[in-house]
Amino acid sequence: MVEVKIVENSFGVYAKSNFIQDKLIFKIKKEKIIDHPTQFSVQIGINRHIELIHPLQVLSCPEFYWRYLNHSCEPNCYCNIEDMTFRARRKIKKGEHITFNYLTTEYDMAVPFECNCKSGNCIKWIKGFKYLNEEQKIKLHPSAAKHIHFLFEKEKVLSL
Repeated sequence: MVEVKIVENSFGVYAKSNFIQDKLIFKIKKEKIIDHPTQFSVQIGINRHIELIHPLQVLSCPEFYWRYLNHSCEPNCYCNIEDMTFRARRKIKKGEHITFNYLTTEYDMAVPFECNCKSGNCIKWIKGFKYLNEEQKIKLHPSAAKHIHFLFEKEKVLSL
């Protein structure tokens, strides 16, 4: 249903069929759980991040395609940590680049980067949910994973 391709010298995940909203795109295979973020990990809890042991596994198993999901400030998919899946946030057309908002799972990223999604709501510098301003945090809060909610609430209490 999806494939990893190189477009404009960059890896990405692309739809091989149409997806309706909330449709399963793929399950996440947990290869290795570590207690800190890396450039290619996905945060699944407080001090819990999934990482690949061997990145070449990605191309042979769709459950590892999460490794090549690119960020967008207006993504077309989301990560459901509860059932370890990526799902369509809206309708996705065949051939469309599949993206998710890293800030919905990553509190403090190991390797921040400048975003080039060109969205009207682009945050520009992606460092982690922790570094968003209050308005950005409130806007993103409904799509964020439970561990982000917990850390956000903890942050609010500590700032009182």
